[in-house]
Amino acid sequence: MKRIKDMLASTRGWCPYSKAKRLYELVLENKPHRIVEIGVYGGQSLFPMAYACRELDNPLEIFEIYGIDPWSMEEAEKQGSVDDNTRNLGFDKIFSDLYSKILQDKFDDLITLVKATSEEAAGVLFDDPDTTIDFLHIDGRHDTPAVVQDLTLWLPKLTKQAIIVIDDYNWGSVKTGVDQFPQLKLVELHPTWAIFRVEGE
Repeated sequence: MKRIKDMLASTRGWCPYSKAKRLYELVLENKPHRIVEIGVYGGQSLFPMAYACRELDNPLEIFEIYGIDPWSMEEAEKQGSVDDNTRNLGFDKIFSDLYSKILQDKFDDLITLVKATSEEAAGVLFDDPDTTIDFLHIDGRHDTPAVVQDLTLWLPKLTKQAIIVIDDYNWGSVKTGVDQFPQLKLVELHPTWAIFRVEGE
């Protein structure tokens, strides 16, 4: 797992090694063909999933990862969590550094960055019922209305076997939002995040 550790040390974000490693393992275990991440920032949780997809890759299978984030100071301030480093760097720099690393690691055929809010992206992506999502990672805005909105928008786009990873489930505002969806079955609880499946699927 040296590659993951090296990536975490050279990119921006707050993804702990334990989570990055588990995301990598989840992709290897479940072999999702289409992954969507809401809230990308510097890509620390995006790359472990890409590493796993590359290990699974073969000519008969297609893997896709969509990273959705507005990379916008205005949107970040709505969450009230813009640190001084982010404010000084600016989101254009964070985005360009992320895209440069995607090119450097030759993931540009695997990862598509979508510069939009969750709501904007949901309105244009995967409207075809035959185009569904196997793995959803939500790390967007943490206020309860936004969590509810993300789940309302994206749950209908999931396959029956989909994995749902929700960051900062230990936040009261996040848990309150998630708990409004009784169909979500908790399968793994970690200190700051959790894994769900849709119950009955």
